[in-house]
Amino acid sequence: MDNLVAAELDGARDYTALFRLVKRLVEARLRKSRAGIMLGLAPLGLSPEGFLGGYFVLGSNAMILNKDVLNYVKVHEPAHHNAYAFHVLLHEYLHTLGYFREDEVRPMAYDISRDALGPEHPATLIAAAMVPGMEGEAPAFFRKLVYPQFGWAPARRPAIEIVKGFDPDATPYIG
Repeated sequence: MDNLVAAELDGARDYTALFRLVKRLVEARLRKSRAGIMLGLAPLGLSPEGFLGGYFVLGSNAMILNKDVLNYVKVHEPAHHNAYAFHVLLHEYLHTLGYFREDEVRPMAYDISRDALGPEHPATLIAAAMVPGMEGEAPAFFRKLVYPQFGWAPARRPAIEIVKGFDPDATPYIG
């Protein structure tokens, strides 16, 4: 475990900083990257039975995260906010790289988190909760996280707030 990586994740001030870490870890592990990713935040709801963390818009460069869940975690589980946001960004970023099958992406996200952060870091425990057979390790709230099936799209067009300057490394010439 790299304590510097965990400290960077835990101390990140925004989604851009978390995404830079995600990209760095994925590139080191998979030797793949993708520039020009957009992040949208949309109110996709929250339910005690389960909630959608986010999705990748197939055929685009857009990842959409559930604003309702992010806000809930920030208020009710503040110590886990960065870990949760990191996990969802990592998961969706893997989709942008062409890994579409959940049974492939979930263990990849877990392996990357475990190797970079250690097995006890909250981000690793959240990732573990998404891997069949490892569901019991994460805090109970995060076991309710679900991801849509391949090709899923919301029934209605949600109001999406685009996060400005999200992937600045891809566009250094824009001020």
